[in-house]
Amino acid sequence: MSQSKKYQKMALKIMQSLSDYGDIIVFWKADDTLLIKECFVKMLQQKQRRKRLSAAKLWRDDRRIHCSYAFVSNELRLLDTYAYNNFYKMSSDTFKLLLQLVEKDLQKLDTNARNAISSAEQLSVTLRFFATGESYKSLEYQTRLSHSYLVYCIPNVCRTIWINLKNSYLKFPTTIQQWKSIAKDFEQKWQFPLCLGALDDVGANGRTNDSAVLKNSSLQRILDTAEAHFPPDEIIGNNRLLPYVVVGDGAFALHRHLIKPFSHRINIVKRQNFNKRLSRARQVVERSFGILSSRFRVFQKSINMKNVKNIETITLACCVLHNFLMDNSLQYANFECPSNPQTCEESSNIYAPFEGVRTEFMEFFNNEGKLQWMEM
Repeated sequence: MSQSKKYQKMALKIMQSLSDYGDIIVFWKADDTLLIKECFVKMLQQKQRRKRLSAAKLWRDDRRIHCSYAFVSNELRLLDTYAYNNFYKMSSDTFKLLLQLVEKDLQKLDTNARNAISSAEQLSVTLRFFATGESYKSLEYQTRLSHSYLVYCIPNVCRTIWINLKNSYLKFPTTIQQWKSIAKDFEQKWQFPLCLGALDDVGANGRTNDSAVLKNSSLQRILDTAEAHFPPDEIIGNNRLLPYVVVGDGAFALHRHLIKPFSHRINIVKRQNFNKRLSRARQVVERSFGILSSRFRVFQKSINMKNVKNIETITLACCVLHNFLMDNSLQYANFECPSNPQTCEESSNIYAPFEGVRTEFMEFFNNEGKLQWMEM
C-alpha cells in the first residue's frame, strides 16, 4: 500500500471516530497534509448535508396537519365558504365533483418508505397554482411538498385534467349540425352570419408571426380542406352565395374561409362598417383571453418553465377547467370580467382570389344586412 493511501485510510478512520469536527488534523508528512485535509472537508460536508436533510424531513413531517390543504379543508371549508371559494375559484361541492373526474388517474400507493400524496392534495396545489401563478418555491412553503415533487406534480395534474375533461368540455365540432349551431349563435349574438369562430394571437416560440404559425398548424389544414369539414356554402340576403368563415385580425392572411378587417388607413365608409361588424364577431376571442387571465392569474405573468409542452398543457387544462366551471359553478359563471377588444392593422399579405368573399360580406353588411344603429 502506498504511503498516500495509507495516510488517507488513517485519516478517514480518525475522522469517523471524532465527534468534534472543530479539531484540525495535520500529519507529520507535509506532502500528504493537503490530501488528508480534503478528506476531512469532504466528510464534514457529508455530515452537514445529512443534518440539513434531517432538518428538512422534520420540517415536512407534520405536513398532513399544517399544510395549506389541511387548513383549507378543515377550517375554511367549514368557517368561511367565501374564502374557500376564493382560494380554489370554486365551491367545495365543485371541488369534489372535479376530484371524482380525475382521482383515479392521480391515485398513488403508499410504500414502506413514505405515504403517497393524496389525489385531493395534488389537485389542491394545482388549482392554487392556476389561481395565483405563484412560484414552485412559494408553493413549497405553503404545501410542505418538495420543490422537485411540485415540478412533477403540477404538469401531471394538468395533463390529467385535460385528458379527462376535453371530450366533454372542449369538444371539436365533428358534424355539419354542430358547425351550424355555432354559426347560429354568432348570428344571433353578434349579427354575423355564416361565422364558425374567431381567431387571434395563435403565437409560438421564437419570432414567428401569427400568420406563419397558422400556416403550419392543423387549423390551416382544416381551412384548406373546409369542404370536408364545414357546411356547404349558403345563400344569404339578396341571393348572395357565401362560404362559412372564421374571422381573424389583420395579422392573418386572407383565405376563402378566413376573413379579416380592411386596413384602417383607408377611410371608406363601407369598409369601416364591415370592420365594425367583424370586430363585434371577433371580440369573443379577445374576451376569452381576458376572462381566462382574470380567473386564472397564472396567465398574468410569464410562466417560468423550461419545458414548453408543460406550458401548453397548463393552458389546455385551464381552458377545459373554465368550461367545466361554467357548467357546474353558478358563482364562477356569474363572475364579471372586463373586456378590452383590440384591433390589429391589416398585413400586406392579401390573397387576391379570396378578396371577393370579404367584399361580398361587406356589400351584405352595407345593404340588406345592415344594422341601423351601427351606421356611420
